[in-house]
Formats: sequence, C-alpha cells, structure tokens
Amino acid sequence: MMIRAPMRISLFGGGSDLPMYRELTGSGGCVLSCTIDKYVTAKYVRDKPFAAHGDVLPGSGLGGSGAACVALSKLRTATSGYELFQEAWAMEFAANRHAGWQDVAASTWGGLNLFSFGSDLRIEPISIPPGWNERLLLFSTGITRQASEPLAMQAEQMLEYVDDLTKAAESAAWVAWSILQGRTPELGWCLHSAWQDKRRLPGVTTPAIDHAYDAARNAGAAGGKLCGAGGGGYLLFYVEPDAQASVRTAMAELQLTELPFHLTTDGARMI
Repeated sequence: MMIRAPMRISLFGGGSDLPMYRELTGSGGCVLSCTIDKYVTAKYVRDKPFAAHGDVLPGSGLGGSGAACVALSKLRTATSGYELFQEAWAMEFAANRHAGWQDVAASTWGGLNLFSFGSDLRIEPISIPPGWNERLLLFSTGITRQASEPLAMQAEQMLEYVDDLTKAAESAAWVAWSILQGRTPELGWCLHSAWQDKRRLPGVTTPAIDHAYDAARNAGAAGGKLCGAGGGGYLLFYVEPDAQASVRTAMAELQLTELPFHLTTDGARMI
C-alpha cells in the first residue's frame, strides 16, 4: 500500500495559523490555501513506514513536512478527515513546536479551502476560480531552509507583529468570502498587497528574494508572494498570459527555475 499526500500553496493568512497567535489573541486566524499536484508519498519499507519527497525538495515552503505527516499517519491508521488531521498534527507538532496547522489541514482535505483555526477547526471548501491555473507561476529561489528557523523567530517576536497577522487573516477571509459571493477579486493585486505586509515579519524575506520579486513585477507580474515561512523556497506570481514570457525571461536571468504545477482538489489518498 502507498499513500500520496499533496503539498500546497498558502495564498493568504499564513502565520495566523500558529498556536502562539491563538494564545495571544484568544481566537485563531484564517488561512486560504490550495493543494497542488506535487506530492509526498509514504509506504512500508522493510515493515517500517517511510515518506519520500518525490516531487519537491524539503524546505521548499510548499508544506512538504505537513504532507509527510499526513501521508505517514494515513499509512499507519487508514483514517481520514478530522481524525487524520489530529493524528498528523500531533506528529508535526512533535517534530516542530512552532509549526502551524495549515499544512496538515491542506494536505488532509485537499482543494481550495478557507481554514479557520479557532477553538475548533472550521473548513470552507471553495471552487477554484476560472483562470487561476493558467495565471499562477512558481519559481524556485534556489534556497531551501527548515521552516522551524523563521517560525521560531516569528514566534519569539509575535507580539510585535500580531496586528500584521490579524490583517493577513482578515485578507484570507475577505478573499474567500468574495469568491463565494461570486465576486472573485483581482488575485494579483490581493497577493501583492498581502505580501507587502508579510515581508515585514522577521525571517521572511532577503535582499535576493526582494530583487527577484521586483524583477517579476517589472516584467509584468500583477503580484505574488513567497511561499512558506520565509527565507527561501518558491516565489508564486499571478501573471496574465501575455506577460508570462517576459516574467519567465526575467526569472531565468536571475537563475530562478520554474516549477510547472496545477491546483488540485484531492487530499491524501491511497494509490
């Protein structure tokens, strides 16, 4: 038996899913994220469970560690839904005390969802809007890092940045609500606006990342963000079709490699 669990791109609200945020505010945040067609697989090797990051290297900012915990938990327990989420989260938290809930939740359920992390986890499934798959591009910064490092830094200084995280959570809820009302907002502008706030958090960006982001914007990207906790991984951009060649050229000149992908709707499953 083999289990395949999807990775994700976090669109809005990242950081408000951290347990420390809920402790400080008394209410959890919101994250809008979507799974992608990059996976972690888990299987038994010599009677021991083993997870392999077959599609993307660890430290990519695409939720690989959470997907690994989901794949391993499903392999061992054959659970799904909330039970699988709880099992996988216990594994993730044991490995990284500063981890947030969003990666495990995304990989468990799959698809585009608004996750609300209050006293109870609430899930609002959302249909992927037309055009998103054709306009979202991912580029590797060439830097991998352990999410625990920037997350630990952000947890230590969270009181200083709690208002920024609250604003991020509100952005996630507003974008999700707009889509559900049939008024999908301009995703590029929303991503750019949220990134201006997120990049102020400690450990999130670097001069090289800022340079690459500005180069993509100058080449025609409407907006974007760095995926994951910060410091490396993948840059996500929303780019209209007629500007994509220019953006790809600009990223190639900086030696950033594109990762072709599609948004998906499936969570962890047996293959």
